[in-house]
Amino acid sequence: MLVPIPDGLSFEDTACLAVAGLTAAGLARVWPLKGRAAVVWGAAGAVGRLLVAALADHGVNVIGIASGKRVDAVRAAGANHAIDRTTEDIPESVRAHTGGRGVAAVFDPIGAPTYEVSLQLLAPRGCLINYGELSGPVPAINLHQLFPASVFVTKYKGMHWVEGFHEFAGLISDALTLATKCPAVISEIAGRFSLDHVADAYRLLDSDARGKVPVLPNA
Repeated sequence: MLVPIPDGLSFEDTACLAVAGLTAAGLARVWPLKGRAAVVWGAAGAVGRLLVAALADHGVNVIGIASGKRVDAVRAAGANHAIDRTTEDIPESVRAHTGGRGVAAVFDPIGAPTYEVSLQLLAPRGCLINYGELSGPVPAINLHQLFPASVFVTKYKGMHWVEGFHEFAGLISDALTLATKCPAVISEIAGRFSLDHVADAYRLLDSDARGKVPVLPNA
């Protein structure tokens, strides 16, 4: 399961990209999207940037949602349209960008607060793909709520979207290659810690740090 590091990427970059790359690659397989539109919540995060770039690389019209200045990173990762969730009406913006139709898929790592809005963004026969619950679990599914547009909802589990561990190296390698073409997918570093300060690294993670937190054993 060793992966060569491409020229132009550091060991630290590679470590920060590996798991996010696996997740993004699996998510990109869930729904047929080439030539269609998709929304990515949390598009400025580690998985979000790689997912935006991977979808865009496969001919998907990507709408990324982030906040504040982080929308710049979403555009740089390849989104056709970026929405600032703190200042814009998300359903209105998505409808305007899709000619009123909505999107074929919504990728959502947030959970409870975004569930209802995500359903509103879907075109008929679209799919909401939840892959995280950063702000609480999604509510129980009400099938009658899905009826008007006949949409789908699924809960993503990574190992059901790869054939096995033998795929990991190839998918990580694909993510690293994507990063060499689009450096904007590399997340910021929120803090670096030596192994004997790993507890401090966890405290930073618990504080909802924006960016990766590498622990460097030989620092």
